[in-house]
Amino acid sequence: MGAQLSLLSPTAQTIAVSAYIDYLSDVQYSKPLSSTRFLKTIKCLDKEGAVVVKLLIKPSTELNLEAWVRELEKLRVDLLELPNVLPFEKIIDSQRAGYLIRPYIRYNLYDRISIRPFLEPIERKWIVYQLLVGLSRMHQKNVYHGDLKTENVLMTSWNWCLISDFAVFKPVYLPENNPSQFSFYFDTSQRHTCHVAPERFLASDKEVDEHPDAKLTWQMDIFSLGCAIAEIYLEGLSIFTLAQLFKYKKGEYQPNLDTIDDINVRRLIQSMIALDPRQRLSAQDCLTQFRRSVFPDHFYTFLHPYMRKLSDITEVSDPFRSCDMRIARVYNDFDKISLYLGFKHQYDDDKKLVTDTMIPVRLQLPGMNDHVPKPTNEVFKASNDCASLILLSLVLHSVRNSTHSSFRVQACDIILSFAEQLHDEAKLDRCLPYLMYMLDDPSEDVQSAALRCLTQLLTMVDVITPVNAYIFPEYVLPKLQQFLKRTYQDTTQPEAGRYLRSVFAGCLPYLARTARRFYEMATLFSVQPQHAASDEFAIENDLQLEKSFKNMVVEFESLVVQILTDQDSFVRISLLKNILPLAAFFGKDRTNDIILSHLITYLNDKNPNIRLGFVASIVPISIFVGIVSLEQYILPLLVQSLNDADELVVIGVIKTFTELCKLGLVRKVHYWDLVKLTIRLLLLPNETIRQAVLDLVVAVGSSLSLADLYCMLYPIIRPFFQDELTEFSWESLYISAQQPISLAVYTLAQAWSLKQDQSLFWQRVEASHRRGDLFNTSGIAFLRKNVSQSSLHRFHGVDDMTVVANNEVPLSQSDLQHVERLKSVGMADSELWKVATLRSYIYKIARTNSQQMISADVSKPNVLPRTVFFDVLHRSEVVPSEDPASGALNGSAASSAPRKASALLYGTAAKADPLTFTSSRAVGGETTSLPPSTPVSAEESTSVQKITTKIKHSYSGTNPYILKFLGSMSFEPTLDDYNEFGGPAAAYEPPETREKSQVSGTLISRLVEHKAAITGLEVSPDHKFFISSDESGELKLWDSARLEMNVTGSSTLAVNLESPIVAIKFMPNRYCLAVATKDGYIKIFRLEFANTHRKHSSAKTSLIRHYKLDKTDRYALQLGFFWRAEKPLLVATTPTSKLFGLDVRTMKPVFSVQCNLSHGIPTALAVDESQGWAVVGTSKGILDLWDLNFEISLKSAKFRGSSFPIHRIETLPPEYSPNGRKSRYIAVIGGSGDADVTVWDVARLQPRQVFCCSSVSSTIETYIVTELGNENDSLDDQLAQLELSDELITADKSCTALKCAGGVLVSAAPHNQLTVWDLGEPERSCLVGNAAAASFVATQINSSLMFVSERRTGQKRTAAAVGHRDRVLHIAWVCLPYDMLVSGDRSGTINVYR
Repeated sequence: MGAQLSLLSPTAQTIAVSAYIDYLSDVQYSKPLSSTRFLKTIKCLDKEGAVVVKLLIKPSTELNLEAWVRELEKLRVDLLELPNVLPFEKIIDSQRAGYLIRPYIRYNLYDRISIRPFLEPIERKWIVYQLLVGLSRMHQKNVYHGDLKTENVLMTSWNWCLISDFAVFKPVYLPENNPSQFSFYFDTSQRHTCHVAPERFLASDKEVDEHPDAKLTWQMDIFSLGCAIAEIYLEGLSIFTLAQLFKYKKGEYQPNLDTIDDINVRRLIQSMIALDPRQRLSAQDCLTQFRRSVFPDHFYTFLHPYMRKLSDITEVSDPFRSCDMRIARVYNDFDKISLYLGFKHQYDDDKKLVTDTMIPVRLQLPGMNDHVPKPTNEVFKASNDCASLILLSLVLHSVRNSTHSSFRVQACDIILSFAEQLHDEAKLDRCLPYLMYMLDDPSEDVQSAALRCLTQLLTMVDVITPVNAYIFPEYVLPKLQQFLKRTYQDTTQPEAGRYLRSVFAGCLPYLARTARRFYEMATLFSVQPQHAASDEFAIENDLQLEKSFKNMVVEFESLVVQILTDQDSFVRISLLKNILPLAAFFGKDRTNDIILSHLITYLNDKNPNIRLGFVASIVPISIFVGIVSLEQYILPLLVQSLNDADELVVIGVIKTFTELCKLGLVRKVHYWDLVKLTIRLLLLPNETIRQAVLDLVVAVGSSLSLADLYCMLYPIIRPFFQDELTEFSWESLYISAQQPISLAVYTLAQAWSLKQDQSLFWQRVEASHRRGDLFNTSGIAFLRKNVSQSSLHRFHGVDDMTVVANNEVPLSQSDLQHVERLKSVGMADSELWKVATLRSYIYKIARTNSQQMISADVSKPNVLPRTVFFDVLHRSEVVPSEDPASGALNGSAASSAPRKASALLYGTAAKADPLTFTSSRAVGGETTSLPPSTPVSAEESTSVQKITTKIKHSYSGTNPYILKFLGSMSFEPTLDDYNEFGGPAAAYEPPETREKSQVSGTLISRLVEHKAAITGLEVSPDHKFFISSDESGELKLWDSARLEMNVTGSSTLAVNLESPIVAIKFMPNRYCLAVATKDGYIKIFRLEFANTHRKHSSAKTSLIRHYKLDKTDRYALQLGFFWRAEKPLLVATTPTSKLFGLDVRTMKPVFSVQCNLSHGIPTALAVDESQGWAVVGTSKGILDLWDLNFEISLKSAKFRGSSFPIHRIETLPPEYSPNGRKSRYIAVIGGSGDADVTVWDVARLQPRQVFCCSSVSSTIETYIVTELGNENDSLDDQLAQLELSDELITADKSCTALKCAGGVLVSAAPHNQLTVWDLGEPERSCLVGNAAAASFVATQINSSLMFVSERRTGQKRTAAAVGHRDRVLHIAWVCLPYDMLVSGDRSGTINVYR
C-alpha cells in the first residue's frame, strides 16, 4: 500500500472499532485482539463460529483499495488447496475501512512454544517440516508471504500448522534511517524482534522510492522462516532485533545457535539466514537435503499426508462428529500407523494369554493379538523417535469433543498404545491428564476403560522426574477417592456403581504397587544432599516425602477397607483376583492387619464365589503374611472349608494345599494332618475332588525322604488304595485308588444322616478325650463296635482321620433298612466302610444343605408417643393387631442351643414419629409400640400396646387462640408409661454386714458354648443372671445360681442375631439390654427371667426398639446410658469418630457431634448416668471429655511420651475420693503401653492413682499429661504424625480388660493374669487364683499421684491359677448367690471364679 500510509494513518481512531464491525451484516463484534496503528485485529462471531477480522481504517475516503482487493482475492484462490496454509476467506472494501476475514484459531506458534507441555524434539521437527512444506508449495505458485514470523503461524491443538496473515500489501523495502516504518508495518506485537530479510532494508527513503514496483522474493521468506525456526529451538528467544540485524548486515554480528543440540538443525538454520540471498536454500531444497538427517522418512511417506487428511475432514458438517471420525479412523488404521512409524515389529511376538486379572490390559487394536504394553526400557532398546506423539495429540484433542462413548472407549486403547512408544515423562505429562479427565465421563464404559488404561500406563513408567515425585498423593489418589465415592452416591439402585467398583477393585492393587515404586524412585533424588544446591530439581525435604508416603499408605488402606467391606460380592471377588500386588504394597504386618483380618470373614459368606475367591487368593497372600499367620490362622480356616457345601470350594482348598506344599510354605509336621483330613475325600463320587487329593498326595510325597514316605505317609493313605504302592506317581496312585461310592449312594447317605432318631450308625459320642490335630479342627466322633469285646464303646480319636472297618460299624434295625436301600442303588456289602469313613463329612454337608432360612412376614407396629399438657393420665392396654408378627424368642434350661431369631429382629421399618393429641377438654389418643414379650407364632395374630391418654387443663375459656396455644404445648410420656420396657428392676443391695468384695480365685465353672471372641459381659441389675455376647452374633443368658452346680455350664437362653455383636449394655434399673451389631443396628431387648427352682430356670426376650445407622457411620462401637432432662438417652460412638445420642423411648436422634478426627478412632467410652458427661478414649491414646448436655468438647489430654490406644474406661463410684479429694473419677487401661490401671480426675483430666503390675517398669515421667487444645495448629501437625504403626502395636503391653465393682477394680494383664485392686486399701489387692504369689505396696509419689505396685514373692503359680489360654477381653462381677468374677477371652471361653 506504500510507505506513505504510515504517515497518513491517525494515531487514534475517531469512532469506536465496533462501529466499523457493524458494517458487516453477518458478523458480530466480540473483543479486540490487538490494536496497532496499521491493522486492528478483532475477534468476531458469525454463523460458522469465531472469526478474526483485520481492520484497516482508511485515513481518507479517497483511498482506493480495489487493486489490493483483486490481488488478495487472486492470492486466496491460489492458496485454496495448499497444505498448511490459511488465506483470508473474505476481502471487503468499504468507504470507511477495509476488512480481511479468516477463521479464528486460538494459539499461534509463539504462544505454543511457551505453553505446557513443552514441545518435544520430534514435535519441533514436525512443525518445521510443515512450515517448509507449506512454504515450498506457496513458492511453487509464486506466492510469497512477506511477513513470516511465529505470530503468523497458527497452531491447532494437535500441532497442525497454518501459515496465515499474508502481507503482500506491506512495503517490500524499508529505509534504514527511519525505524518507524518497520515498527508501523512489522513490529505489531511490540516484541522488538526482527524477522525481515536484511536485503529489504535500503539506506534511505529516497532509495525506497526508487523501487515503487518492487516484488517479494522467495529468499526473503526463507530468511524469515529461518528466524522463526531458530526461535522454536531457542525456547521463544529471537536471534535478531532491528539493531542486531543492521549489524548482521554489516558483518558485525553473528547469532548464537550453540544452544541447539542438533548440529543438522543448526546447519539448516544457518543456510536459511545466510546474508547473501543467493546462498540460501529454497524450501524444497531444505526438505530434500535434510531428509533423514533432520526429518524422519515417515514425515514424507506417511505422516504429513495422513495428518492432512485427518485435519481436513469435510465429510460431516458437525465439527464434533469430525472428532468421532478422527478417532475411528486412527483406530481402524492402527496397523498401518504402526507399520509406517516403525513399531509394528513389537506386536509380532504377541501370544494369546488366558487370565482373569484386571492388569495387564490386553489390547486388541488392528494388527495386535492380545498385546500387553511393555515398559519403557523394553520399548526403547531399539531406536524410537516418539513419532506417535504427533498422532496422539490429535486423538487427545478429539476425545474431549467426541459425541459418543464408544469412540472415547476406543480412544483409551489408542492413548495407551501410543503411550507405549513414548518416554516416561511424556506418558505422565501428555497421556495421564486425559485419562484422569475421562474418569468423570457420564458413561460407565468410558470410566472403566480409562481406569484400566490409567493403571496400565502408570505400571509402564520406569523412571520419574522430581516434578512427578508427588504425583500419587497430590494428583492420582484424590481423584481415585472421588471416583470411588461417586460410585456409592446412587443409593436408590442397589446395583448402581457395582461395575465401576469391580473395575476399581481390580486396578487398586496395581496402583498401590506403582505408588510404592514411585516413592522409592523419588527417594533417590535426595540420597546425595551435597548436590542439592546445584540441582534445581532435587528433592530437599526428605521428611516431607516420607510423611507424604505414610499418608498415602493410610489413604490406600482406607480405599482397600471400603472395597473389602463392600456389600456387593462381585466387587470383593475382583479384589481377591488381584490381591498379590496389594499384599506386596502393604508388606507382612499390614497385610495381616488389614487384608487378612477381613478376608478370613469371607469363609462365612453365603456366596460360594466369595469363598472360592478367598481360597484362590490364599497362595499369593501366604507369601507375605509369613508362616506364623499361615499356620495359626489360614490353614485352620482352610481345613474347616473342606466341609463346604459347594464342591468347587472344596476343590479349591485342596489345590491350595497342594500349591502351598510345592512352594514349601507348609512345614513337614503339618503334612500328616493335611493328608489325614483330605485322603478320605478320595471316596467321594466327585472325580475332580479325587484327582485334586491325589495331586496333594504326590506333592507331599515328592518333598519327603524315603523313610518319611514309607514310615509316616504310607500308613495314612494305604487303606484308601486297593494294592500295595511301589511308586508314588500320579498314574500309579490313580490306578490303585479305591473306587468311590456312587452319587446315588452319596445322596441317600445324606438323607439317612438327617433321620438319626433310632440310629446307631449316626449316633454321635462325647469327644472330650479324643486327640485333635494341629489345626484344632472340631471333628465329630461316632460310635464304633468293639470287635474284641462285642460291645459298643465311645470312639477315642478323631473320626475325620480314622478308617472304620465293616465289622466295626454299629447298626440298629432302622440302620439295616437304610443299608438295604443303599445296596439297592449299587452299594456292595463290602463298601459300607466307605460310608462309615465319610460319616462326619456327610453329616456336616447334609445339615449345611438342609438349612432353610426362617423368615416370617412380620410388620413392625409403630410406637407413637403421646404428648399432652397439664393433667395427664396414661392408660395402657394390649389389643390384637391386624398384622401377624413374631415378637418373642424363648429359651429354657432344657434347650440352650441358639434358635433362629424372628424376622422382627431384622425388619427395616423404622419407628414412626411421635404424634400429639391435645384438646381443651378430654382427649383420647393411642400410641402403638412393638409387641410385648408374649410368645406367638408367625401365623397367629399378635398384640400391640395401646396407650390411651386423657388430658385436662384448667382453662375454661373459649378463646380459640389460647386453646390453640395450649394445644401446642407438649409433654412426653415417661419411660414408665411404656409397658414394653417393664417396670423398674429390683436393684441388688448388699447386706449391711457384707464385707468388701472378695474373690478367692477358685475356678468353679468354665463356659464354652461361645465359639467366637467374647465382645461383652453384662450383669443384670439384680445380679440374678448375666449376658454374654460374641463376634459370631450369639447372645447368651446365664443363670448365676446354676453356675456352681453345673461345671460345664449351659446357658438358659441363646439368641443368634446373625451379625457380629460389637457391644452390649444394660439399661440402668431395667431388664433391658442394648445391643450394637456390625450390620449397623442398635437393638434394645427386654429380658424376662424366672428362677422358680434352684435347678430350673426360664427366660425369654423380645425386641422392643431398634435403630439403623447411616451407611457412612457404619455401626456403633461403644454404648452407654444417661438421663438428660428426664429423657433416657442411649449414647454411642462410631468408627467415623461421631458421638451421638438416641431417645430410648422413640429411638430418634437427639444429638450428634463430630469428634476430632485427628485424635483417632474411638476405642472406649464412659458415660456418667446422671451428670451427663462422657469420656471417649481413642486409638491414639487421647481422652476427650464431652459435656453431653451442651454437646461441647471440654478437654482433651494424653500421656506426653506415648500414644498407645485406650482400651477400656470404667466410671468409679461417686463416693470414691482418693486422698479426700471430692470429684468424679474414671479408671483407664491403655494410653501408656504398660500393664497398668490409671485413675483419672475427670474434672481436671489428670491421673491420680496408678495400679502397676509386676511387669511395669514405668517412672513418673510416663504419666506426665499433655492437655490438647483445638485451637493449636501445631498440635494438629503433631497428631497427624501419630500413626498407629506396627511397632506401636507390638510394643503395647497394656491390660486387656477392666471392671469396677464394689470398691475394687479387676484388670486382666496381657499374660491373662487377673488382678483385684482394692481402691480403699491398695495393700489388700491380690492376684486371682494365686494370692500368695504377690504383695502390693502403695507409694505416694507427690501430692496428686499415688503408685500401687505389685511385687512378686517368688512363689510359683499354682495350677489353679491357670485360667485363660487366650487374651481376656471382658470382665464382669456377679454378687449373687455370692461374689463371683466372670471373665471372657478371645477364644470364646468364659471362666467363673469364686
